[in-house]
Amino acid sequence: MARRNFQNRKPYRYRPPKFRRSKAAKNRVSATQILITAALVGTFGGLAYSMASKGGDSSEPMAVAALAPSPGEGASDISCSSIFVVDGDTFRCDGKRIRLQGIDAPELDGHCRPGRQCTPGDPIASTDNLEGLMARGTTRCNQTDTDRYGRIVARCTSKGVDLSCEQVRSGHAVLRYAPISC
Repeated sequence: MARRNFQNRKPYRYRPPKFRRSKAAKNRVSATQILITAALVGTFGGLAYSMASKGGDSSEPMAVAALAPSPGEGASDISCSSIFVVDGDTFRCDGKRIRLQGIDAPELDGHCRPGRQCTPGDPIASTDNLEGLMARGTTRCNQTDTDRYGRIVARCTSKGVDLSCEQVRSGHAVLRYAPISC
């Protein structure tokens, strides 16, 4: 039986697949991204202008109200009968995953993605505080958006108390992601 000579063999070198982009390519902004951004800015700018011109007084902050609806202006009303609190800013309402708008609460162990700077604080206390707020009475939510994880982003109240504002006021969350007025 012949023996193979492995001494003259080239060492294995990993070559990434062809579809991977270089770091420089990842940092480049494509013309399509620029056009989409310009179109969105133009659309919302026009919306803010038309709302301000209809209002009569252009000094009112109409554009902010258009971008961040108050609890009464949401896309759809959700009334919760069965609630399970996941953490200080997320819960399940009748099987629907809901994320409170405009806040970020401390993440439970193992929930903070690598490379992300998560909100400091006690995640258990934040979760318990949200459970206590929701135990007061019926929880009602007004959907304002859907996040990249498929969760409903909403402004929610329980017995007339805005849950996002109360979590921030009590120190169990911080304002982040969207402007809200408390």
